[in-house]
Amino acid sequence: MDKPRVLIVDDSKAIRAAVVKVIRSFFDTCEAADGEAGWAEIERDPSIAVVISDLGMPRLDGFGLLQRIRSASSQRIRELPFLVLSGDEDDATRRRARDEGANDFISKKIRGVEAVARIDNLLRLVQAKHDLEASHHALKVDDDDQMWDQLTGAFTAGYLVTEGEKHFADARKQGTPLSVVSLRIDNYGGIAQKFGQASAGPLLGRLVKLLQAMLRGEDAVGRTGEALFTVLLPGTAAEQAVVIAQRLRQRLDSARITHGAEVVPLRISLGVAALGNDNVASVEELLKIALERLERAAVKGEAQRSGAQQTIPAAPPRRAAVDVATAFQVLEQASAASPSEVLDRLGPLVKATCARVGIDLQEYLFLLQSR
Repeated sequence: MDKPRVLIVDDSKAIRAAVVKVIRSFFDTCEAADGEAGWAEIERDPSIAVVISDLGMPRLDGFGLLQRIRSASSQRIRELPFLVLSGDEDDATRRRARDEGANDFISKKIRGVEAVARIDNLLRLVQAKHDLEASHHALKVDDDDQMWDQLTGAFTAGYLVTEGEKHFADARKQGTPLSVVSLRIDNYGGIAQKFGQASAGPLLGRLVKLLQAMLRGEDAVGRTGEALFTVLLPGTAAEQAVVIAQRLRQRLDSARITHGAEVVPLRISLGVAALGNDNVASVEELLKIALERLERAAVKGEAQRSGAQQTIPAAPPRRAAVDVATAFQVLEQASAASPSEVLDRLGPLVKATCARVGIDLQEYLFLLQSR
C-alpha cells in the first residue's frame, strides 16, 4: 500500500530535511522552497495528501499559500490538511493561521512520534468526512433520513450527537480541545409567516451552504431545531471558537439573501461552549450549555432592540477622545489605594463592554481562564 504523500514547504533546506527525517518511515515526502513552488507542486501532484508549511517565506508566504488552498476551485485542494511549521510565532499570528484555515501546528523541533501522530490524526479526520459524503449517495432512503436533514443538507440532530460523542471521546483520550457553536435565526418564524413556509425553507439550505463554506473539512454542521444549527469544532479551543462564531455572525449579517426583489434580513443569536472551560461529562451537556448561552444572547439582543426603539436621539452625541493606556494607568494607581472600590466599579463596566461587542460575560470569563 502506498504511503500518504506529504508536501513540506520551507525556505530552509535544513528544516525541510529535518522534517523529512522524522516522518519518512511513515509518509512519502516532497519539498518546496517557498509558497509559489509549493502551490505549483499542489496543482501538479494530485497524490499530495497533507501540506506542512512555514509562515515566513519569500515570494509567497505561508499565509498566502493557505489562502490559495482554502479558496481553490478544486475540492481536492481546498480540503487539504494544512499544518504550520511553528517557530516563535506570537499568539496573534497563531490565531490568524487558525482563523484562515490551518488545522494544526508542528514545532520546528518536532519529535518523530508527535509529528506522525498529528499528521495521521488529520488524515483520519479527512478520510472520515469523505467516507460520510460518499455514503450519503449510497445509503438507502431510510438510512439517509437518519443521517442527513433533507431540507438543508446538514446532519440530523441525532447523527450530530453520534458524531459529537466520537469527537468528545477522542478529545478526552488525547487531551485535545473540542468546541461547539449553536446558531439560530431568531426571526425565522416571521420570515415564514411573511413569505410562506415553502419559500422560507430553502433559505435554511442556503444558510447551511454559507456555514459549510467557512468551516474546515473536519468540522460538522447539524440541524438541531427548526431554525437552529449546531457546529462541532474538533481541535478548536474556546478562544478560537468565539472568533469563529463572530466570523459566522459577520458573514450572515452581510449575506444578501433575497425573496424576489426584497432583501430578507436575518437576526442571529449564537452560543459557544468548550471542553476544558466548561465542566461537562458528555457531548450532550456541552451542546446544552451552548444552547443556554444562545438563549441568553437572544434575550439580551431583544432587550437592546426594544430599548433602541424607545429612545432614538436626534443626533449621536460627540465622543470625547479617550487615551485607553492613560485610563488604565489611572486605574492601576487607584487599585493600589482602593482595590475594593475599583472592583465594584469595574464590574458593570466589563459587563457593558461585553454587551457592546456581542460577547456573553460568562464566555468572556472562561476565555480569561483559558489564557
